[in-house]
Amino acid sequence: MANIKTKNKQNPKLQQATLSDGRASLYLEFYLGRTETPVLDEDGNPVYYTDGAMKGKPKHKIKHDRRKENLNLYIWIAPRTQQERLQNKNTLALAEKIRFEREQQLLEDREGYRLKKERISNFHDFFEEYIENYTKADKRMIQLAHRRFRAFLKETPAYAMYDRISSGAIKIQPL
Repeated sequence: MANIKTKNKQNPKLQQATLSDGRASLYLEFYLGRTETPVLDEDGNPVYYTDGAMKGKPKHKIKHDRRKENLNLYIWIAPRTQQERLQNKNTLALAEKIRFEREQQLLEDREGYRLKKERISNFHDFFEEYIENYTKADKRMIQLAHRRFRAFLKETPAYAMYDRISSGAIKIQPL
């Protein structure tokens, strides 16, 4: 039986829902926190526990905020052939990659950090490629704007180093 083993610390968690045709649909469940609201009586006064370990403490209603994202990926619950087992293995690997990417996006949104990606940015190369692929009639104006921008970089001592980037002398790696 193809069951997903999820770890409690993962957010989002990879979950499955059983379908009637013998497959399971994969989805991600995000835990976005909880809210506590005090329980009040009809007069607006807080309600207290009357017995147990919480005796004398105010009652709270807890609402957990969760969101689900369907991945549109399916696995066989009881794979019969080697091909179905291989398909399950590949689908689960893809689903785990998607889960990890969503986890990184969630961390980026909440805590403001992300795993570093290895890439080199070069604005001049990007802009020249943009000009080559430009299909509208005012292509010469864009070329002129790029030439003027490079001339500005050359003439301004504080920015002169950024004009040498396209020649390969300097490469900038973003954080």
